[in-house]
Amino acid sequence: MRRFQKPLSWLLGIAGVALVVWYFGPANVPRMLQEVGVSGILQWALITVIARVFLAETTTAPLRTLGFSLRRRDAFWIGWLRTFANQVIPAAGVVAYVQAIRSKTTISWSEVAALAAPQFVLVAAALGLVGLVAVFYNIEALETSRYLPLIALYSATIVAALLVWQRAHALISLLPQSIAVRVATTSDALRKMAQRPTLVLLVIACHVSAIQLRGLRMLLLFEAAGIHLELQQMILIVAVAESSMLIQLTPGGLGVREGAVLAGAMLVGVPTEAAAGVALLDRLFVILITTLLTPPAILVLRASSREA
Repeated sequence: MRRFQKPLSWLLGIAGVALVVWYFGPANVPRMLQEVGVSGILQWALITVIARVFLAETTTAPLRTLGFSLRRRDAFWIGWLRTFANQVIPAAGVVAYVQAIRSKTTISWSEVAALAAPQFVLVAAALGLVGLVAVFYNIEALETSRYLPLIALYSATIVAALLVWQRAHALISLLPQSIAVRVATTSDALRKMAQRPTLVLLVIACHVSAIQLRGLRMLLLFEAAGIHLELQQMILIVAVAESSMLIQLTPGGLGVREGAVLAGAMLVGVPTEAAAGVALLDRLFVILITTLLTPPAILVLRASSREA
């Protein structure tokens, strides 16, 4: 069954994109690309790189708390390896991420498992925070039947994520003794991170910054499509779009993210044709920049390994 998972995930992703193209009839993507121009593409790339700098800190800061040192430069390039792997197989980025970190530090498998908290749990908290702010900013434009479920969803996400962050080590102690002993190191690592309130604030702030920067790069594409969005509208679109990060069913969220962008756009009344064009162009740029930066990422990380 496993041998069919990779082609099946690709088929699902391609089918999702095809459905977007067929049903929503995206705006003229070549014309949008022309409107973006070289300067717009460079701006998009610069914003993406700055967002990755913030995300690099979400790796180095937890490692420092656990007593390990990883250069921010290495964490930055590891992020590109992770993205490339995710573009190939759903969730494969986790494997690439873990292997790269272990090649740069002496962290154990049990301790590296604890990094799931800042990399996944606190991402959910950041998304919940951005989503909640977005809903309140757009509350007058949303119907009651829409904003109340969104407020409940994003609030619950924040509470659940922070509870898991604070109590994950305690939950491990409730496991059967034979299992708890094996993951005792993971529990200790989670406890160390949970005891640092400044760490949770830093990691969430970095994730929120990265989310907002990805929203800014989409704003550039909407401008190229002739859609002038207010700041609060863009925040809501990106909050819904980024929620697709939590659903790794297809490579790189192919098809899923595009659908999420459309859902966010429809909430604020953006024409679906323009939103579909933006989603597809943003996907194209992500694939291109990932393809371009993965080879230098491999070279840099190998070179730093030789230096060590």
